[in-house]
Amino acid sequence: NNAVPLINVETEKAEKLFQSALNDLELADKFKSDDFITKDIIATINLQLGNKDKAIDGFQEAIPYGNRYISELRESVKKDGDKEGLKEKEIESTFKNIVNAYINIFNLYTEREESEKALEALNKVLEFDPANKEALLQMAKYYENRKEFEKALPMYEKMLEIEPDNIDVLFNQGILFKSSKDIDKAIVNFEKIIGINPDDAETMYFLALFYTEKEQYQKVVNLIEPKFENFSDEWKDKVSDYIQVALVKIGRAIDAKNYQRN
Repeated sequence: NNAVPLINVETEKAEKLFQSALNDLELADKFKSDDFITKDIIATINLQLGNKDKAIDGFQEAIPYGNRYISELRESVKKDGDKEGLKEKEIESTFKNIVNAYINIFNLYTEREESEKALEALNKVLEFDPANKEALLQMAKYYENRKEFEKALPMYEKMLEIEPDNIDVLFNQGILFKSSKDIDKAIVNFEKIIGINPDDAETMYFLALFYTEKEQYQKVVNLIEPKFENFSDEWKDKVSDYIQVALVKIGRAIDAKNYQRN
């Protein structure tokens, strides 16, 4: 704990503290080799020290002991009860640590560009915690990078089941709909974002683009015209062409001149 705040400030001192803790924990692990918490902390310290291979091996070794510990605690609850809820809290804490261990394994394999092993770790996270937002997001990105949009989209659907109004998820899914040539669904997402955040210039830019592709020119005008003067110069430059074209298309060519940019 003392080392963590020093990681980016006094690196050498932090490393010495971590190494000292690691030595003690490894000694403890020799005397009691079935303790999940000890093994998990050893792996975490190795991660902090940049010992990535040891970290992967450590997390993978720790996880089965964590699973066994949870099973033992659940059996104890069934047998003896848990009036103060301490065992349930310990189960929840251990559960979270196992999930974090798999996330760490995913990140480490991703760094090593071992994508199949990274994906396997994410699948393990979702076995434990089907609603884990980080795992769902990372899996969506994994499939997006491989252009497997049909596999990425369900990940976003699951995230939206958890948080229907999550703007970032709606935005990313909308872009993915665009990439998979489903403009109508992209529009639905971006219109929902505007409903949540009516002044978001980036969302309006994409909606203007989508409406233009669908030749819905009046919608472009209705969207951009009332907000244009509030945009930064950057976003004015980006949307000006769309509103000029839209105004011409709906018979207001004279007004299009007001949106010309130098």
